[in-house]
Amino acid sequence: MANLVSFLNFQILLYLQSLIYNLPYKDNIDIIFPNLPGCVSNADSMDEAVKNAKEVLALHLFGMEEDNIQIPLLVDVYMPLYRETTQNTSVKTTITMPQWLKSLAEKNNINFSQVIQTAIKQKLDING
Repeated sequence: MANLVSFLNFQILLYLQSLIYNLPYKDNIDIIFPNLPGCVSNADSMDEAVKNAKEVLALHLFGMEEDNIQIPLLVDVYMPLYRETTQNTSVKTTITMPQWLKSLAEKNNINFSQVIQTAIKQKLDING
């Protein structure tokens, strides 16, 4: 696993060489990947910029994969680790229900996220 992580970090660092840091304001760093339109971010410090650059790059490449868009590779990027992480990231969603039901569920310590996930998995016939 350590070899795979080292390989992945090496590949991402090679891709990051095409990155442009722009300093339009004293405390703001723009992050731009010119060969990936729309792959942009920003940061307040150089450490945060490196972290954000890796994250936005992985998310952008993941989105391109999901949309079946050819990735203009500078190097061969290994995506499975980022893909799995992104697909399994929890996201917040809003639901609507009657107030009485919400109050009753809260009084009974119902975990809304767990109940909704279980119900959706049952509806979609997904095990696990």
